[in-house]
Amino acid sequence: MWTRQQENLHFFIFVSFYLILSSIAAGQIKLVGPGSDPCSGRIEVYHNNIWGTVCDDDWDSKDADVVCRQLNCGTSLGSLISGEFGEGTRQIWLDNVQCTGEESSLTSCQHDDFGSHNCGHHEDVGVICSESLPMPSISMNPAGEVTWGQDVRIVCLTTAELLGGAFILKKTSGSFREAQVSSSNSATFSLLKVNFDHDGSYQCQYEKNISGQTFTSPLSNSITLLVSASLQRPVFSLTYPDSGLVWGPKSAEVTMGSSFSFSCSTDSDYPQGFFSLIFSGSNMTETTPAVNNSATFNFPAAEFKHQGNYSCVYEVTLSTRRFTSDQAEHIFVLIKLSLLLRVFSIAKESCCYSCWSCY
Repeated sequence: MWTRQQENLHFFIFVSFYLILSSIAAGQIKLVGPGSDPCSGRIEVYHNNIWGTVCDDDWDSKDADVVCRQLNCGTSLGSLISGEFGEGTRQIWLDNVQCTGEESSLTSCQHDDFGSHNCGHHEDVGVICSESLPMPSISMNPAGEVTWGQDVRIVCLTTAELLGGAFILKKTSGSFREAQVSSSNSATFSLLKVNFDHDGSYQCQYEKNISGQTFTSPLSNSITLLVSASLQRPVFSLTYPDSGLVWGPKSAEVTMGSSFSFSCSTDSDYPQGFFSLIFSGSNMTETTPAVNNSATFNFPAAEFKHQGNYSCVYEVTLSTRRFTSDQAEHIFVLIKLSLLLRVFSIAKESCCYSCWSCY
């Protein structure tokens, strides 16, 4: 049987334990809300067996530092007001919090009485600690496949109002890395006149330096930049002294022995291109470098072997990759005899029929 002294001792232990638990519970805080994690989110305080929020009146970085230290989450990277992590639904416990920055818990700081406030839940305060930078998002304009030489902009964005940090743009492979210090929650990276070296996947990251330490966010999701070259169909024409200028798709009669030439041109902006003349009557393909986006193919003396369909294509090599345009519209070249040769041929044929022999 317990003595009165033993009963008093157990009662004292029970009360002390209860008071200790109550004190611990009363000082508890947590970070919650959409997109939150153990070290970033809307601040909620446990009091009277109820979780409640903290109003942003008089809130500053010293208050946020106390919260981060209490949660073993390092130092504060920024305070979020106006319900950035969503709004609470229950009691607003604290208002006009004024910490010195040295307190061990938020409830140890100076504040109005629990539940005394003039706030709404749209003023619920949140915090982001150095142990938990939010993962940024990444977007690209234009998205997907872009044309060689086009300008591309990549935007890195974080949901938190973090000032004084830097956004890092990286390729998932290779050594490409660009940094941009930003005074807002986003940064825009401009890739001017992209080429095939820009092909690949990109990710964003956010970095912030505090007291000589660099804190880094998780890498964003990746986006893929695919660079392609779209070559215009060339304009094709034939110049012949007797017929002037002939455009495809048409036929041109060229007198045997006369000169004629083809011209192939394009509005392409790609440098160091080549034009190839294609003759469907043989395997002949003549190639010449583009000069001012055009090329001329000359035939000093027409022969029967030159008769047939002609066309041209434009080719360009960009970062070791070769691109070829669609073929230009065809021009058919018909080789004819000169008037003198035709008279001679007719006379010869007449002689053959009347004399049964020819010369």
